[in-house]
Amino acid sequence: MSNITPIILCGGSGTRLWPLSRKSFPKQFVPLIGSKSLLQLTLERVSFLSKNVICVASDEHRFLVVEAMQAAKVQGTVLLEPVARNTAAAMAIAALAVKAEDLLLFCPSDHHIPDGEAFAHVVKQGVAAAQVGAIVTFGISPTFPSTAYGYIRQGNIRADGAFNVEGFAEKPAKDKAEALLLTGAALWNGGIFLCSAQTLLSALGQHAPDILQTCQQSMSASTTDGGFVRPDRQAFEACRSESIDYAVMERHTNVAVLPFVGAWSDVGSWNAVADLIQADTQGNRIYGQGFALQANSTYVHAPHRPVVVLGTQDLLVIDTPDALLVAASSHVEQVKQVVARLDAENISESVQHRKVARPWGAYDSVDVGERHQVKRITVRPGAKLSLQMHHHRAEHWIVVKGMGLELPWNVKANGTLRYRLSDNYERFTPGWSNMPQVRTHIAEYMTTSRVTLENLSISKTNRLGANWYGAAYAGYFENMFGGVGGEVLYREPGSRWAAGLDVNHVKQRNFAQDFGFRDYAINTGHLTGYWITPFEGVHTSLSVGQYLAGDRGATMSIQKVFANGSSISAYATKTNVPAAVFGEGSFDKGIAWMIPFDAFLTSSSRYSAGWSWKPLLRDGGAKVGRPVNLFADTVWLSPNVKAHAPAKPDNDSVAPDDRLEPYQRKR
Repeated sequence: MSNITPIILCGGSGTRLWPLSRKSFPKQFVPLIGSKSLLQLTLERVSFLSKNVICVASDEHRFLVVEAMQAAKVQGTVLLEPVARNTAAAMAIAALAVKAEDLLLFCPSDHHIPDGEAFAHVVKQGVAAAQVGAIVTFGISPTFPSTAYGYIRQGNIRADGAFNVEGFAEKPAKDKAEALLLTGAALWNGGIFLCSAQTLLSALGQHAPDILQTCQQSMSASTTDGGFVRPDRQAFEACRSESIDYAVMERHTNVAVLPFVGAWSDVGSWNAVADLIQADTQGNRIYGQGFALQANSTYVHAPHRPVVVLGTQDLLVIDTPDALLVAASSHVEQVKQVVARLDAENISESVQHRKVARPWGAYDSVDVGERHQVKRITVRPGAKLSLQMHHHRAEHWIVVKGMGLELPWNVKANGTLRYRLSDNYERFTPGWSNMPQVRTHIAEYMTTSRVTLENLSISKTNRLGANWYGAAYAGYFENMFGGVGGEVLYREPGSRWAAGLDVNHVKQRNFAQDFGFRDYAINTGHLTGYWITPFEGVHTSLSVGQYLAGDRGATMSIQKVFANGSSISAYATKTNVPAAVFGEGSFDKGIAWMIPFDAFLTSSSRYSAGWSWKPLLRDGGAKVGRPVNLFADTVWLSPNVKAHAPAKPDNDSVAPDDRLEPYQRKR
């Protein structure tokens, strides 16, 4: 049996299901059946035939299509129509995108067929007819004389097992529909077709050559962007809009039909949606938080809040966050006219939901005022908000669920972050990581205690030998980590080069900054090389090793020390953890500024204290804030420092070689 490629036609605005379905978010993308959209259910259904599909959709909905494909676990290509030109053009560009001999199954994206295996079985029965050049359509066995569907008149059986089509009838009046059912040979037109690409293109060339020509021109100048194929816009716009029924099917001779006797719905009206739900003893059908009291034959769609109907009869109540529809069941076919009226009045709710889908997720405009807007933003794991710049906007973000991994500080659920006017939120991406959270937003470390322990540590430094220096330290090193560690440094007097090694075992401190620790512990270590540049007060360093998150990599930094002891530094870190594993990715950069208090004094002191600002702390590549830095403590060995007489030690019996030389500020 030849392979079948499903072609899913994802166009259509779905205005008959307003206010749930709108132009920006039509019914095929709405989670209408349980938590799944009709498109996802369609893709799952055709996956019984093939896991490789082609979807034809508008550019506006491309990411919604990709999301549905991922949810249905299928793969394939998305053909993006530059403008809507109905089913004839959509099917033509799909046929032009494959080999001529390929069998194609064209399916609407917004129909509901619960039994996917039964559907696949009937489709396979049509392969023989399609292979000999027929266009095979699949008719639905009717259950009542519907005036909302077109009909197919079934003829004699063919040698290939299908039936000839004697004709089509477009949405008949009630008496005509009743007469068609009485013949026993009438089927609802399901709009599903199976044929080879060559068969369809030949039929278009015979009955609608202008449509075929413009589609050929458009596809010959198409471009490919990842999994998206974009036909040429100018050529496609020149194509006339026509359905495949009018353009080909009603005029073609070699058309076959196979009946499908399973459950089917085109979900084309609110009555059709209501029929998908089991009725209670009074004929009421409830979806969501609806309540029916003393009501009969009433449908309530209330997914967001309680909606109560009292004493109603033959009524439809459709509630959404920003629009409400109350209609008699007999008037559902006129909902399309309601949408047209609202659109003419420039009512945005006619085409736009309060919740707007975006490539990275969606946003919901919870509240809008003259000078403010409140949005609930949902970002898919691994996605990234679009790059924007605002010169006159202040933003306050609150992460209520999940985790933001690429903010200047890492923000977990319930963390907050305020942005300045010049800040940009393009780097905010949620997701999950198997890396430990070693840095978090400073709000997590806030406490109601009047007294906090920022840091408390002890250290011992010694000269270990000629040009060798060592230090050991223990305690609470910073507001986030504490532990024990040691460092050795090799540095020759007057040399511009030095090398050091530090090893630490640290644990994460309690958020309250008390004496306790959390469960997270890690061993870190770095090998660092230092270079004192010819520029006064400027030195650089390069270190490699393991960081606080267990990631490994390298950090390059540059620091400028001013005459009064203040310093400013910048760094860049590259680690071995990719963004797919650790949301911040493997590259980071930041700055720091340190001002010693005695920089404002007129004379030096043997004791020092200072204020430091390190605005960019991260998980990947983060180092513990160590209390001892032997390179800084041996600054008197630098070639640019004019050495002064060493300070006299407190105990004259202590040999100079048994202690580090005192820090001498250059004057």
